[in-house]
Amino acid sequence: MKIRSNATSLNTLRHSENNLKKVRSSIEKLSSGTRINSAADGPASLIASERMRGQIAGLRQAHLNNASAVAMFQTAEGALSEFSNILLHLKQLSVHAANEAVNDDSMLAADQQEVDNLISTLDRIVETARFNGNKTIHIRNIFFKELK
Repeated sequence: MKIRSNATSLNTLRHSENNLKKVRSSIEKLSSGTRINSAADGPASLIASERMRGQIAGLRQAHLNNASAVAMFQTAEGALSEFSNILLHLKQLSVHAANEAVNDDSMLAADQQEVDNLISTLDRIVETARFNGNKTIHIRNIFFKELK
């Protein structure tokens, strides 16, 4: 009884399997866009790669957080700018009302009506200035005296 084996064909089959593994690894690297995809590609390199991926993900999130913070500050800045303009106008009205030489009761009443309207506008700005559902302006205990 003789067992015959074809050593050349077995050697060719072994080399073909090794080449197929290399091709699969190359295709995996090409499709993922990374040089290291598994520990077989280099254990130390894989650890370094995973650390860098973690850092990149953290930096990407920090960038998104910064962009959100900038948008929030721009929203608050717009509200506070309008708030400041109204306060300047209120100061102007109070100086006007303090001029007793030219003011009569009807002028003071008109000034008081405008002051009341501006104060209600300030209250509206404080209540409606929001970013992502949160108030951007928190003001407590603002008191304005009547001009009379």
